[in-house]
Order: sequence, then structure tokens, then C-alpha cells
Amino acid sequence: MVDKYSNLEETLPQLQKVLLQSIQSEFLEIQKIDKACMKFKNVMEKVPEFEKAVYVIFSRFIKKNEHKYETFIFLDKQGKTVAHISGKELDLYGVLEPCINLNVSEAYVEQNKA
Repeated sequence: MVDKYSNLEETLPQLQKVLLQSIQSEFLEIQKIDKACMKFKNVMEKVPEFEKAVYVIFSRFIKKNEHKYETFIFLDKQGKTVAHISGKELDLYGVLEPCINLNVSEAYVEQNKA
């Protein structure tokens, strides 16, 4: 098994091991939050700890019409969990942007060149 990101542990040192392994194996996806997005600002009013959130972890396998049954994990800049938000409370579409600070490993790129 090849890790997807070469610097995930260094970038998010407080990330729980199970989440780290799930992201590295692509079972879960990680993205950054667009804090300028109005959806984000609306949720932040209801959930004050959400202000510390920088990243969100979610399942890449759940269909769009079933996101309301998912729970999203929000992380601070160190990878510490700051909130769990239900898909009923927040639709992630339009809230996410790529994690340009995470480096995809060369081994992962080579493995997926097919």
C-alpha cells in the first residue's frame, strides 16, 4: 500500500491515526474549507468552534443525494478535530477547495499512471 500524501503527518501532526490511514488509503478524502463562502459563514454562526476549522474529511464514496446521512469531520490547522457536522446541517458543495499544501507522493503517482 502506497501513501497518497508524502507530508500529511508533518502538515497535520495532531490528526488521529485512523483518519490519517483512511486518507492515505483514499478511503476518506480531505479538502480545505473556503472560509469566504457564505455557507461556511452561516454554519459558523451556529457552531462557534467551527471558526477554527481549516480542513474537512468526508467519504469520497457516498453519492451526492446521500450526503445528508454522512457526518463530516472538521479539523484545525494542526489536524485536531474541532467539530462533527451532519450532512443535514451543511452541504459541502461550494465550500471546498483543494489542499495545495499536501504533496502527492511520487510512489502514488507512479502507481496510478495506468
